[in-house]
Amino acid sequence: MGSDTVVAIILNVAVYVSLGAGLLQLRRQRPPSASDTQSAFRLLASGLRRAFPDLPTGFTLREGLSRARLAGLNLRWEEIDQTLADYEAYRYGEGSAPVLPQSELMKLVRMLWRRR
Repeated sequence: MGSDTVVAIILNVAVYVSLGAGLLQLRRQRPPSASDTQSAFRLLASGLRRAFPDLPTGFTLREGLSRARLAGLNLRWEEIDQTLADYEAYRYGEGSAPVLPQSELMKLVRMLWRRR
């Protein structure tokens, strides 16, 4: 095997390893999509923990959202507050589950997921 062939193999391996690492990193940064209301709020809680690791164990979504507000994220917070109120009513048996898509909530989840 000539030295040119060895160099070509090494370069190919390096390119494929870099590509694989890049795809893995992209997958880690991209939040999964929500299939229902409960998964949307699980993603929200997960994103809040990820963006603000100093939140106390067992934090409430309202506590986490207040931290996100302080971070200066440019969102329609009234819509997010209403979505959370609807979800809490559903969780405590006072209403039906909010319907997807909850675009502003999912926008917040994506912002939190990328924040690190």
